[in-house]
Amino acid sequence: MPPRTTSSLGFTANENNLRATFRPIRTDVNGIPLLAAGHYYEGDNRAIAKAMKVGNPEAIDHAARHMIPLIPRGAVLVPIPGHEGVAKQTNDLCRAIASYTGLPIANVLRGASREANYTAKHEGKGLTEKDMAIRQVASLPSNKTPVFVDNVIDTGTTAKAAYHAVGRGMVIAFAMSDTLMEQQKVLHGMHRK
Repeated sequence: MPPRTTSSLGFTANENNLRATFRPIRTDVNGIPLLAAGHYYEGDNRAIAKAMKVGNPEAIDHAARHMIPLIPRGAVLVPIPGHEGVAKQTNDLCRAIASYTGLPIANVLRGASREANYTAKHEGKGLTEKDMAIRQVASLPSNKTPVFVDNVIDTGTTAKAAYHAVGRGMVIAFAMSDTLMEQQKVLHGMHRK
């Protein structure tokens, strides 16, 4: 049995236990493929995602290793901008993924400086794609599949905005919450009352 380790993030697990919490999730929203390494509320994923948001290198590296299997060959990693309008944590995540895979990174998206979507949603005023104003500011290689990289997919609005700025590709994240999955069930008539 592998030794148990205690992370600086505060969770204790061996590598086999960590893998057990990762069951890839895939959904398509209006033809946009969205993939996540695991469910936000499963295992240590929530603690890891929160640590990623503040730039914890151990959390970013951990997430990167679990996201690699989601990435197709011939990809270019495209970090999604945060609420400051530029990609910070997602750019760090792309660099971590690239350190293992050698994939190129194209930091070609910018957005509006705005309130965080998480904050806006909890104040009852979720943001729209228009509010985020994500746009492409440089070209991407035409022979590569853009893989938009985010920490967490919650409502899917940021993911859709990034995709629509370029018009092709796919979105990957470390974790996906229930919000988007519930929206999909309602849209497809599977909502239980």
